[in-house]
Amino acid sequence: MIESGIRHADASGIALNLVMSRSEVETIREIAHQILQDNLSASDIKAEAHTLANSASNANASSSRLFQLQRELRSLNASSEVIEVTKFPDIT
Repeated sequence: MIESGIRHADASGIALNLVMSRSEVETIREIAHQILQDNLSASDIKAEAHTLANSASNANASSSRLFQLQRELRSLNASSEVIEVTKFPDIT
């Protein structure tokens, strides 16, 4: 399985190397595309992001998935408002 490494800092500033499978990265990329193509409302975007985070096995993986979604949205030139609703203080 091909994996993609993501470097992310936790709340204490400690760098974490999280590994996501290629299929996870592609799924997150598809979610980002779908959010923008369907012009979802803020509440629908929040629901999609929350579902993505809750599908992870632990808190670090949840945070990593949301970080990757935000990264994909930025790469697609999503508005700051769209990116902001994908942030959950209790997770990221």
